[in-house]
Amino acid sequence: MEIKAKEVLMFWVFAISIFVNMSLVKGDIILNNAITMIAYQHISEVEWIKYMLVPTFIFCAIATVGFKFTFNNILKNYVRKGDIQPEKFESLSKEDKKHLALILAVVVLWATETIHGINGTIIVIIGTLIMYGIKLLGKQDIKSINIGLLIFLTAVFSIGAVMKESGIATIIFSNLIVLFPKTFSLKYVVIMAVVSIILHMILGSNITTMSVIIPGLMSISKGVANPTITMFTIFVSICAHFVLPYQHGVILIGEGSKYYTSKTTLKYAPVLTLLTILSILFVYLKWWKLMGLT
Repeated sequence: MEIKAKEVLMFWVFAISIFVNMSLVKGDIILNNAITMIAYQHISEVEWIKYMLVPTFIFCAIATVGFKFTFNNILKNYVRKGDIQPEKFESLSKEDKKHLALILAVVVLWATETIHGINGTIIVIIGTLIMYGIKLLGKQDIKSINIGLLIFLTAVFSIGAVMKESGIATIIFSNLIVLFPKTFSLKYVVIMAVVSIILHMILGSNITTMSVIIPGLMSISKGVANPTITMFTIFVSICAHFVLPYQHGVILIGEGSKYYTSKTTLKYAPVLTLLTILSILFVYLKWWKLMGLT
């Protein structure tokens, strides 16, 4: 039972990180930036925080309750063996302080891209080169690059583009138009969220799903729903929800590292599906309206 509890707890470390990362533009450097680019909605870091920080933290709390409910029988039998003794660390050397200062500088510059205007990619590249120059990084660190994940991301970006260019996406959404009411309402949002979730389950990847769904739903909802609400509804529906590990890169990494199996994600999926839809309706949508999005 202890091993199972560890698996469940490790799964939650990865799952909650996904939810928290939704609160900031740079929380997930790939997904969060991709959706604004695909939707052609320029959202600054401040605006993103305004619309997503508070409701996402509320969602995290709700999702945690759902997690506890789902795995309660396993977690209640978990017993930690012995006290954990904190390790004693030596004070930082002068060289360590220089390394720490460099890392902090790179992180701060990257996080404040919207203020100084320097592309975050350039900052990371320059920072990495400097780290190699001062021997903070070495040849052995190249092994840390996940080539398989890079190939996977390239593939999922390509799948979405192929579906759009081949006309498959157009065919799909031309048949979905009849499902949507002519006026914006809770029913409209529910349909938008459910369509996003179902297509995500079929297409698998977040990026692939976003690149296919966003143009279609943005077109359908034009003149009916606020484009920012449409974008964020799709974002939460896709990024906060998963059934199997391959449907979210972060969950896939944890499963690939043998921290947990697909059985764990499948057990949490029904609760997460319900909580995602309810949170969009009664947490996110209410907050967006409070912030002036109508």
